[in-house]
Amino acid sequence: MKKITAIILALGLCLSLCGCAEKLKSVEIPPMPTKSPAPVSTPEPVEEPEEEIEAAGLTKRIIFTVNQISFADPDPLNGFETILHFSCQMPTIFIEGNDSATALINERLGELCGNLYSEEEVPLEMDEHNSLLSLAESNYSEDNNPDFYFSHKISMIRADDNIIAIKINTEKTTFDKEKPERSEEVHYFDTSSGTELSEDLALSDAYPEAEKTGNGSLEVIALGEGDASSDIIDLYVADEEGKDFLLISTGMINDVNIADLWYCNYMLDCSVQLRAELPEGVPVLMISYTSQGLEHHMLFSVNAETGAPELTDFSTIAVVG
Repeated sequence: MKKITAIILALGLCLSLCGCAEKLKSVEIPPMPTKSPAPVSTPEPVEEPEEEIEAAGLTKRIIFTVNQISFADPDPLNGFETILHFSCQMPTIFIEGNDSATALINERLGELCGNLYSEEEVPLEMDEHNSLLSLAESNYSEDNNPDFYFSHKISMIRADDNIIAIKINTEKTTFDKEKPERSEEVHYFDTSSGTELSEDLALSDAYPEAEKTGNGSLEVIALGEGDASSDIIDLYVADEEGKDFLLISTGMINDVNIADLWYCNYMLDCSVQLRAELPEGVPVLMISYTSQGLEHHMLFSVNAETGAPELTDFSTIAVVG
């Protein structure tokens, strides 16, 4: 009996389990969540700075100005005759952005030219003018005029980032008119340091000469006429009482030279203020520059009809006579 009862209970359990299984079949099991991969951050592209390429020899603007002193000394008796024709030039240099080299070169130029003429009282042997004048006066008589001559000229022959080269020409005539004393010397300076260099070192491969890449033009206008945006780099005074003009470069030009007394190694979209007194229609002031490897020589004048300033190509001026 107990066995029969156990069998019946077992069959009942089996049936109940089958019923649960049917219910489980109808239950929808949600899908397992899938793990999304973490987003990978993409670095933003870094812009490479553009390489600044500076043309050799064009990074430092160099301005060279010459103060010229010229006069004639009369005889000591009646002042009718000239016993000494004296002319000398006192140079000043400016290197843009380099005050130390500027000061060092100017100090040396002062040593080279400082003993020529002084408005102060100095010993005769310290002043070329006083020494020559004293010699001329002591040898002058009504029957004899020594007519001494002295000329000292300075010019810039090279100016770039590597070398500044200045030439000095001196000519002196005293008693022997047929044999004037002449000398020429060139002084070389390191543009960056201002140190004076030997000729051999300055002309070696250690100091290569820069290529001149000027490809612009030069024009002149009266000061105040459309020049608001022009960068004025310097003022050159040819005449204290003159009018003011602007010499404006469009593009780059090299070796700008005004009357052999003002020099700039390059001008780039800028101007120099020029003060000059010029007779109308008479071109007397020479201005030169280099562009595309060609030298341009211009004469600056004021138009006789319009009164406007103008530059005239020297090669186009016809010779009269």
